[in-house]
Amino acid sequence: MHELSFAEQILKCVDQEARRHCARGVSRVRLRVGRLSGVNGANLAFCLKAVAEGSAMEGAEVEVDEVAPELVCSDCGRQPVGGVVEPVCPTCGKEAELLLNAEVYIEEVELDVEDDHAEAKS
Repeated sequence: MHELSFAEQILKCVDQEARRHCARGVSRVRLRVGRLSGVNGANLAFCLKAVAEGSAMEGAEVEVDEVAPELVCSDCGRQPVGGVVEPVCPTCGKEAELLLNAEVYIEEVELDVEDDHAEAKS
C-alpha cells in the first residue's frame, strides 16, 4: 500500500507549512489525485488521518479530488477524457499526449493561526 508513503510525505509538507506560518494547527487539507496515478483517494485519506495523530494536522478534514485524465492533441487542443486507456484524441483519433493524471499533490491547506483563519495554497 503505497498510499502510506504518500501520506507520510504529505504530512511532512503540511507540517512544514504550519510551522512556517506559526499555525496552531491545520483545519483542512485538499489533495489532487490523478485517476491514473495508481493512488486510491479513500485509502490515502485514511492513511493521512492515521499518520497525522499527534501532529498539527490531527483532526484536520481531508478532501481528495480525483482528477480525470486529460489529453492534449496538436490538432484539437486540450480535451478532458474520462477512463482513457490509450493516449488517443477522442475527437479526431490522432495520438495525443497524456497530461495531468499521474500526479498526487497538495491543492490547499487551511491553517489555524492567531489571526482567526489563514489559507496557504501550494
